[in-house]
Amino acid sequence: MDTANDDRMAREFRTFAAAVVHELRTPLSALAAEVDIALRRERPATAYRDFSGDLAWLGQPPEPSPDSAVACLESVLATIAQRSATTAVAIDRDITDVRVHGNEHVLTRGIWLLVQHALRYRLEESIVRIGVLRPGPADAHVSIDINTIPPQFAAGAWNGLLNTPASGVSAGDVLRLHAVNRIVQEVGGEIAVGSTDADGVTVRLRRA
Repeated sequence: MDTANDDRMAREFRTFAAAVVHELRTPLSALAAEVDIALRRERPATAYRDFSGDLAWLGQPPEPSPDSAVACLESVLATIAQRSATTAVAIDRDITDVRVHGNEHVLTRGIWLLVQHALRYRLEESIVRIGVLRPGPADAHVSIDINTIPPQFAAGAWNGLLNTPASGVSAGDVLRLHAVNRIVQEVGGEIAVGSTDADGVTVRLRRA
């Protein structure tokens, strides 16, 4: 019996377990706080349903959705415009007949969470702009750009999408960014983060 080897393996296991606990402690604490706040705050039933839906996305690995689920991009943007209803958001809605893969309600929720995040972390009352890069006939994807005019975001505002530390961004907002990332991955899309803190994000969705 190799006692020295057993002791080394035991130490390595304890180190690994401690690292796992450390990595989980912050997100789980944030999740517990978010749930506690949600349960205490008065809000419509639809808001509770959306919140629980966001958390559900964090608990499952992304799996491609059936191609039968199709969303109208024009309708998604119209809903976002209705929800924002503020001069702080400018939406390019001059787009028709573009459909993308994914459940329309879920996609709308994901884009809306990104817009809310942009509103929270913009600087100096800049305007949040949602633009659509019009696809050509042969393009397999359509891109939605979420930025500000002028381009000004708090440093590290989108780091939650890069799995890098984001000082100044609440743990709850980081969790929501993770949920959005899973939503977009689920429909075969991706989110690209700009190269500087001033840049926003671009959501690329598969055309149906």
